[in-house]
Formats: sequence, C-alpha cells, structure tokens
Amino acid sequence: MKSSELEAMSVEERVSCFYCAFGVDFIGVNVALSEALIAPEAVPTYLQYLEGPNRDAWLLAESVLIPFAQGKGMKDEQQRLLVNFEVARRNCDVLSAAGAVPIFAQHLARAMLNLKGLNFPYMDIDQVERLFGQLNRALTMLYLTIVLSPESVCSARSLFELGVCQPKQVLFDIFECLQAHQSVAGYPVKRTMLLLYAWFTRMLGDLPRLTQLKNDRRAFHALPLEVPTKLQCKSIKRPVMVPITEPVSDPLYVAKVKAQNHRDSIYTSYIHKPHYDMAPAISATDDPTFDQEWGDRVELLYRMLLMPRAKEIMGVFASVLAAGTNPDKRHVFGKRGSAGTDPSSYENAQTNVSPEEQAYLTYMLREKAILMDATSLTLLTLLKHVRSSHLLKAEYLASQLVDAGVLPTMTKFLNRDFATYVQVRVIEDGSQRVEKLPSRNKKLTVVVALDEATVAEYARQQLRCVASVLRLVQRLTKRKPSLIKSTLCRSQSLVWLKRVLNLKEPMTRLYALKLVKSQARYLGHQWVRKFTCVHLLTEVYLYVRPELEDDWLRSEEDDTNVTSAPKPVETLLAGEVQAYHHKYYWDRLKPSPAASNVSIVVQSMQDLEADGLDVEGGSCRKLFAELKLDTGTCQQYEKWLDIQGLMADADAPLPIAFG
Repeated sequence: MKSSELEAMSVEERVSCFYCAFGVDFIGVNVALSEALIAPEAVPTYLQYLEGPNRDAWLLAESVLIPFAQGKGMKDEQQRLLVNFEVARRNCDVLSAAGAVPIFAQHLARAMLNLKGLNFPYMDIDQVERLFGQLNRALTMLYLTIVLSPESVCSARSLFELGVCQPKQVLFDIFECLQAHQSVAGYPVKRTMLLLYAWFTRMLGDLPRLTQLKNDRRAFHALPLEVPTKLQCKSIKRPVMVPITEPVSDPLYVAKVKAQNHRDSIYTSYIHKPHYDMAPAISATDDPTFDQEWGDRVELLYRMLLMPRAKEIMGVFASVLAAGTNPDKRHVFGKRGSAGTDPSSYENAQTNVSPEEQAYLTYMLREKAILMDATSLTLLTLLKHVRSSHLLKAEYLASQLVDAGVLPTMTKFLNRDFATYVQVRVIEDGSQRVEKLPSRNKKLTVVVALDEATVAEYARQQLRCVASVLRLVQRLTKRKPSLIKSTLCRSQSLVWLKRVLNLKEPMTRLYALKLVKSQARYLGHQWVRKFTCVHLLTEVYLYVRPELEDDWLRSEEDDTNVTSAPKPVETLLAGEVQAYHHKYYWDRLKPSPAASNVSIVVQSMQDLEADGLDVEGGSCRKLFAELKLDTGTCQQYEKWLDIQGLMADADAPLPIAFG
C-alpha cells in the first residue's frame, strides 16, 4: 500500500525545489562567480576564512565555496543559476570530508543572530536584502553539503551534536528565527523548511528508513513481518473476560473455561506488539547498532528540543501550513478543461491576466506546493519517529499540534478538486535551474492503473502532499471521538474523501478509507443505510486492515450527537500522557535554582564571595524545612520507640559541655 515515492523526497527533488525561483535570484547576483572552480586542496583555506570575524573574508569565502558546492553554477540569460548536479555531488563530498558542516552551521547561526531584535517595517529595503542575502547564502552552503554529501554514520552523529547537543544547538536557533521572522516579506521560509527536513531525515532517517528499522527489530525478535499485500488482522483491546463461577454451582463451567482459553489463544495470535515495547536490536560486537543510536537520538531530541518547546514548535508548523494553504487572488487552476485540452493552456486560462502576472501566479502555486510538501513531510517524519519511541510522547506532541489549530488548516487544504490539483503540468526546464539531473529525462509523476485498460498519470509532488496531509489528519484524529466529530463530521469530509478515492492511488485511498472508517459510527443509522455509501463500506472491508473486535459500524445513541466535549477514552489518554511525563520528564526536566550538587559549607562560601550570604542561616534553614517525614513514618518511628522502651532523659549530659 505504501509507496517510497510518496513517503520521502528524492535527492534530485530536494535540490530542484531548493533552487526553484522566479526571475532574478539575488543569490546569483550578490555572489561574484569565479571563472573557474577552486582545487579541493584549497577548500580548508576558505573554510578558515568563514571562521574569522572579517566580513570581507566571509564574502570572499562565500563567492568561492557556493559555486564549488553548486558544481560551477553559471548564469543563464535571465541571470539565474544553473547547477551541475554530478559535479556538485563530488564537491560536496570534498566539503563534508574537510569538516565544512560545523563551519557552515556556525555561519548560519551567525546570520540568524544578525536578524534578532530588528524592526523590519522601519528598515531600509537595501539593508533587509543584505541581511536576507547573507542568510540565503549560509542556507545554500549548509543545505547543499547536507543533501549532496553521501550518507554515513559520522555525518548523522555530527548533525545530531550540532543541532541538539550543547553548546551549538543550531536547531534551537533555526526554530526561534523561523518563529520570529516567518511573516516578514522575503524571509526564506521554503528553504528553511527544506533544511529542517534534510537535517531530520539525515539525523534520524526518513519514513522508508523508519519502516526498515521496524522490520529489522521485528526480525531480531523473530516476529513475523507485515506483508503489504496481505491484510493481517490485529488486536489492541483486551478481550472481555467472561465471569466464571464455582464449578459446583455452574453446570457450564467446563464449556466456559474452554471458550475463555480459546479466546485467549486467538487474542495472543493476533496481538499487536508496538515498536517501543521491543528491545532494540544489538550486535555481536560492542559497537552500537543503528537501532540503539536511533533510540538515544529520538529520546534526547524529545527531551531537549521537542518536549520543552512543543507549543512554540507546533505553532510554527501550524502557521507555515496555514501560509501554504492561503487562497490566491486568481483561481488559475480552479477549473479543469476537457480531455482534449492541452495542459499548458491552463496557464493562460484567464484572458485578463498579463503573461508576467500569469508566470508569477504559476510560480506562487509551485512555491506553495513545495512549502506544503516540505512542511507536511517534516511534521509527519517527526511524529512517526517520536511515536515509534513511545506512544505517549507522540500523543503529547499531537495534542499541542491540535491546540495550534492545524486540523482546520488541513481540512481546508483537502477540500479542493484533486483531479485538477494533481494533474501533470508543463513546466519550463529553466525554472528548476538544475542541469544534468539523473532523472532529468524522467517525469516526476506517479502512474496509477484505473482499470485493466486505462492508467492515469499524476504529479508526484502534489500527490505526495495530499498523502502526507491525509496521514497527519488520520494520525491526529485516531481514536478521538470529539476531534472526529468536530473536524470530520461537521466539515462534511466525505465530500472530499470521495474525491481522493476517485484518484485510485493505493496509498491515498488507504488513508482516506481509514478516515471514513473512523467517522462511520458517528454519522448515524441513516447514512449507513444509504445506497450511495455501500461502495465506501465495501472498500473499507477490502483495503483497510481489520481489528479482532471491530465495531466501527456500531452506532450508539450518545455518539450520534455531534459535540466537541472530550470522551472518557480521550480523558483517560490525556491522564496517561500527563502521568507519563510527570514520571519521566517534568519533575526531572530542570533542577530548581536552589538545588545544588555542593555541600552546605561550599555553598555558603560561594554565597559569601558573591555577597549574598544569609547570616541567619538561610540555606540550612531551608534545607531543614524541606526535610520532613510523612505522618506514617513518624507514627511507625514512635511505635518502635515505645516497643524498645526508649524514653527521653532530661538529665542526660549534652554532647558538648558549655561552661
């Protein structure tokens, strides 16, 4: 059912989407391109220039290293850069071996620091372009080096240390800068989201790599692997226990015991074992496996970045997704022509639009598609990795994402004509500005068989964006009745779900049917009895994996009322999330300012040096005030004293003699 093309962006797509621009790009204008590329032996010298404080040395290094990373970028007739892909891959390998990633990350952090605290509406446009130009050049160098360099264990470890661990923590700076300046005109939101996607996928692995990791762990524990072509039934809920009385008073005791044992055996054979309940795969040597390193990375990433800043980060994702779904002032692709119409005629559908404005509107639609694709894939990758680490971690992030208001944005995006949105359009080759791609002669399309005789061809990027948003909506509303009613039932999601099903693509059809199955019991008896919904119910049984106790068509009277009040199952899940985080994270996240690892004497000396010593014994008094035993312990201690016959002697000598 799942397709690797719709789960991750290829290297060629990442480079072409990064360079997709309209008109004159200031990266190619502000950087004076050299006549010839530098030798690989000269790369460390220019990297040393970037580490220095001299701005002229930075500009010199950028003017040399950017064309080197691009594989000799040349200007075309429209002053746009053309990137040689194969040469760029070899040169980025040289940059990675020379240790360019930490230097480029430091240069990017320095460029983002220059934007901090500025009031852009009252600044000169030339100064704003200069600052954003420096940021774009730093993004270009770091992004190309990460994407085009070969994958290795060392590069993944280096990116993890740079992004999450102290003292660099570049990912913290990227999210802070994106949160503060995403609404400023000219800020490279698209390239920042592409950088985040490349960083997370190189550090943790993309979705196909996560699927392979799960299969390797199941194979290590000798568990059967999931076959995509076979619907394997699973069981999550425990079976209802039948009360069995004493055998003397119950004549059906033997039959009940046999039935109970038979149900237990069936449940055991279909039990679903989550990924986080299994121990990671280990190797015969002492070297850590990728499974072990992956678990540690996800845990540290969640503990240090995602969980403390969940509200801010999920708010950033929600606002970027909202920016990518804003309607255009002219609906250029609103209507689909007849079957004999040339797809290129859609660009000139509006007669009252000038060619320049039409080209700009086409570019804006392509930019929004790239932004939605990169943002939804990044968010889905993070949620999948965190959920594989532990279910309750992902539920906490999902609750913050729902609070950020991302579900209305996604349903708004999905409520469109998908046959028009995913159609293949003719795009000028010069707009991509990348030469000699391995897949240049291949169309970035997905071919779907509609029936035995006809096939359909869809644009890969738009179809992947639809699939990612469907997976996010399904993940956020799964087993949450209040969200299903308020998001899916009230918005009449069956209208656009049928449009998705008409595409006949297996992956989007699977998640659309999952959304149909989740809301079927809340639509009432009348909807189930409709003749037009019979094919939906049939497809759910054919393509969606069933559960052992599947009651998705059972309609209850209290569930037919559309209300947004939390159900008991959601309240119980929220309580489990709170208890889990209180146990493992929130009580131990940050030590209190009063807590210290030194003794009282050393702390008093430090307070004396800092002129903050409390002469009345503040530290000791506070320490003794916190040392309190509970009532039960005190009563047990007094009871033990009475048993031992120990009484307080008022005439006993003091341990220290005074006088």
